[in-house]
Amino acid sequence: AMTTFARQEASSAMARDWQTVQGARILLVEDNEINQQVATEILEQAGVTVEIAENGVQAISALDARIYDAVLMDVQMPVMDGYEATRRIRMDARLRALPIIAMTANAMSGDREKSLAAGMNDYVTKPINPSQVMATLAKWVQPVQSKSSGIACSAQRTEPTSVRQATDKLGDERPWPALPGISLVDGLTRVGNNRDLYQKLLVQFRASNEGTVPDIRAALAAGDLPTAARLAHTVKGVAANLGAKRLAAVSAELESAWKQGRTEGAEDLIGRLDAELSVVLAGIRAFAAALAKPELELERKEEQRTETELDLELVRQQLAQLAQMLEFGRVDSLEKIEALDRQLSGGEVKVEWERLKQHVDMFDMDAALADLKEITRLTNEL
Repeated sequence: AMTTFARQEASSAMARDWQTVQGARILLVEDNEINQQVATEILEQAGVTVEIAENGVQAISALDARIYDAVLMDVQMPVMDGYEATRRIRMDARLRALPIIAMTANAMSGDREKSLAAGMNDYVTKPINPSQVMATLAKWVQPVQSKSSGIACSAQRTEPTSVRQATDKLGDERPWPALPGISLVDGLTRVGNNRDLYQKLLVQFRASNEGTVPDIRAALAAGDLPTAARLAHTVKGVAANLGAKRLAAVSAELESAWKQGRTEGAEDLIGRLDAELSVVLAGIRAFAAALAKPELELERKEEQRTETELDLELVRQQLAQLAQMLEFGRVDSLEKIEALDRQLSGGEVKVEWERLKQHVDMFDMDAALADLKEITRLTNEL
């Protein structure tokens, strides 16, 4: 076990790293939305400005338009992967010294060597470890205080959350329900102990993976091993970020086998994947229901105390924002739905609203958008 002195040293080192990178502008190149959220949360806690590109093509466009202090580059992405993007970036003389740090799911598979050969400076492993990311960035990012001839760029900077504050946050709130198949401590560590974000990621994971095993079976039945491997890869990455270690491990086995074209023993592995995923999804469902109960009771008490009138103008604005979020499948659509729920769940459009929430819960965004159009039409007639 780590001694108190070692913990203090580690905490002090991370605080120094945060100070070094504070105020930097980082381009995060990552196609998975949950990984985007996790990395952004970690970086923003350290006072870093984060901008996101979803693939190598978008990254090159972003670098043409703006100056960044460093790039965090996922190596496996659709459209253009991290290796090809880095090779093209290095062809631009202006960008040859730009720190590019690879994010790789498996440092042992040769990804590290391929990353350095493509022109990257360093690498971090996924699932993302906050202290590793900060220490690596601190090696390559020039401290803000030393930029602009030694003048501190205070206008760009925000006060970072202290390491102590981030690690103590869990103790300030009531205990969470159990999460079978998930290490809560491991998952929360990966999001800097931000419980609100972690809860949203759990709900998003459940919504995204209800049909994953049938989709994998359908891909195999069609002889489409690349699609089956991609589905397993997605589950592996997100499960590891959430702390679902056994689910991540069996997903990794399947991905590796299918990438190599091996199908023997697949049925046993899919059975294990199905079992692990079922445990995790059932746990998240029970967890979300248990966590919501006290909040629902509080909301009912609030409603009994004050009858709030429907603010139609605000509702219309929020419905328009929700439409954009659903269109792009964004995780923060869940927040917008929560914000609208009190206004719409007991009103003239409650039936349509409940249907929309069910469709979002099943991650059927097309159906949810159709519901939203009907709700917007009815709201405009009020």
